[in-house]
Amino acid sequence: MEQYYDLVMADTIATYARKDAGFDLPGTGLGHLPDDERWMKVKETFRNSKYGVISEWGFIDFDPEEKETLVGGEALSYDEYLDVQKQSGRDIRQSFAKSYYDAACVSFKGKVCRINAKKKQLCFERIFVNGFYPDGDGYFGKEDHVWMSLDGFEGCRVGECLAFDADVYRYLKTGHGRMIDFGLRNPTAVRRVEEYELPTDDELRMQTVDALICENLCMYREQCNGFCIANQEWLENTRKALFIKTNVE
Repeated sequence: MEQYYDLVMADTIATYARKDAGFDLPGTGLGHLPDDERWMKVKETFRNSKYGVISEWGFIDFDPEEKETLVGGEALSYDEYLDVQKQSGRDIRQSFAKSYYDAACVSFKGKVCRINAKKKQLCFERIFVNGFYPDGDGYFGKEDHVWMSLDGFEGCRVGECLAFDADVYRYLKTGHGRMIDFGLRNPTAVRRVEEYELPTDDELRMQTVDALICENLCMYREQCNGFCIANQEWLENTRKALFIKTNVE
């Protein structure tokens, strides 16, 4: 995948822009169609492209080369691959997905809650995600739990907190219907750490608000070079307004 296309934002622009303004954005003007027809239209518009599309069904990766990286999904056709993404979009581990697509590097903390010696697996709970984008800006996130191979975690015990680096990967789940999700593998730099705090839901929501402002609303987004030069009164008022809106939704 080489670039994003925000279909939700495009539809919003098309709804509020004047018809004679010359907007011609892929996938817009579909709100009156039934769900299956909207989905078919979006697939026709973006199929076989390098786009990752932010849609009403969640994030959809249309890059056919990315299909080949889906662990366990080798037998899926391209259309099946897209349909499974639509079905999974709202249920995936969002912080892992952000790390898979956007992070230059990412590290994790987790508390060992189960060890299955027979299957050589362990389960972490309270996952703390700490990542950095290619431009050096950081983000944080959290996930409820993740199962990983015991390889690299030999000697650990239930109740211990560990910090580690790992690769994020996508895989096909088939236990309760076909779903795509994200997991962790190939741990490195494993070390024991003290108990840690996870970010709150409000902190994660405000992080999303800040990203929305920086990427879409701020007039200085091309000039700031990572150092905010926006009017602070405008910034705080906008943050509060968007935070309330996302909290209500």
